[in-house]
Amino acid sequence: MDSENWVIRRGGSRVESIIRDKPRILIFAPGFAPFSFSENIVSSKLALAFLCQGWKIDVISRVDEGPMYSMEWHEPWSPLKDSTHIIKYPLGNRLIRFIDLLRQGARMRFPVGGLRWAGRALDLAMELHRKHQYQVVLSRSPNDIAHVPAMAFARQTKVPWIVNWDDPPAHLWPPPYKSAKGLLQKSAAQRLLGRVLEQASVVTFPSERLRRHVLRSIHGHGGCPTEVVPHIGLIGYAPSARRPDGCFRVCHAGNLSQERDPETFFEGIARFVERASISHPFEVRILGASDHELASQAESKGLIKHLTISGGLSYLDTLSELEQSDVLVVVEAPCEEGIFLASKVADYAQVGRPLLAVSPENGTLADLICETRAGEFAACSQSEAVADALIALYTSWRAGRLDEDYSSTLLWERFRPERVMRQYEEIFSVLTT
Repeated sequence: MDSENWVIRRGGSRVESIIRDKPRILIFAPGFAPFSFSENIVSSKLALAFLCQGWKIDVISRVDEGPMYSMEWHEPWSPLKDSTHIIKYPLGNRLIRFIDLLRQGARMRFPVGGLRWAGRALDLAMELHRKHQYQVVLSRSPNDIAHVPAMAFARQTKVPWIVNWDDPPAHLWPPPYKSAKGLLQKSAAQRLLGRVLEQASVVTFPSERLRRHVLRSIHGHGGCPTEVVPHIGLIGYAPSARRPDGCFRVCHAGNLSQERDPETFFEGIARFVERASISHPFEVRILGASDHELASQAESKGLIKHLTISGGLSYLDTLSELEQSDVLVVVEAPCEEGIFLASKVADYAQVGRPLLAVSPENGTLADLICETRAGEFAACSQSEAVADALIALYTSWRAGRLDEDYSSTLLWERFRPERVMRQYEEIFSVLTT
């Protein structure tokens, strides 16, 4: 979109948009602004792009009680506030919760977590539909529960339904991630997946490998069309140039969960420092939440003087930190196949800095690095490969050639809001005509 129509400015930032006459969209998104965490941000960026492009939207969400970087309305999410309906209800005592769960379970038909929210989300959706007559309904990650009220809504209203899984369904997470436990949970998750693939109008995934991983579990997958739609960048955002300060800065942003152990990454950095004879200041910056004792791990490798750890930052502040870094790191779990497309990759591509992907050799990020040359790849089990990648990046930085040697143009093209919006426009056009 033309930057004159949609502008984000830092420091009292404001948003301006031209609203065109387009149909209204209903979105079920349990994780959403103002509660800023990775999957919440993904759905919020998509909704913001819809709004900016003139689509009228309503979002049904809930309070996120998990880890987060912010829980207040601020830029760039403020334009979404009036369209967002956050469902809240009393927790109640054990008996009240049990009765409510039985009632909602009978209505929703799937014994999955979040049924009390799902029942109320369906009630609100039907009330809103009577006022607005939606043309499309979307249900979004981060978990499976959004698809339960969306399915019931689509069944009752006949509104076309687009399902998204940015991560696998609860029972299909690959090791070392923990999948749904117990026969009942796995059976319910599998039954929900099968029903979704039978009844949805379209199902979207951010990567081809994730799409294949999910569909392998369903023979024939019900005939529902599936699409690969990448994560979306932040519409209207223009990154700032790196302010040279003589420091070679490597930055990782986002959650380092238990499965994404940075041990190999730190070991690779230690080998890099030993081999590269660094003649410039060097900093490793970690932004966001972590399940690991990062300072202890870094200290054990002799890296503590190079390490800066920041807690959760707002989304725009995170982008600012990324802009002032030279290399941006993705640390993935050592899965047999890298089916994931980390949402931070869209942010990294948007700020235009080279990537260091510490990832499975057979995986989505390895594919992207090979196809776009937007950075360096290192197998997440090989610290020596991490060191080699860092040496290549540092050598390029020292020669002043990072932008020439590692262009983010091809990678960013995949996440550009205009491109992703065109994909949705095409899907909507097919479903609503």
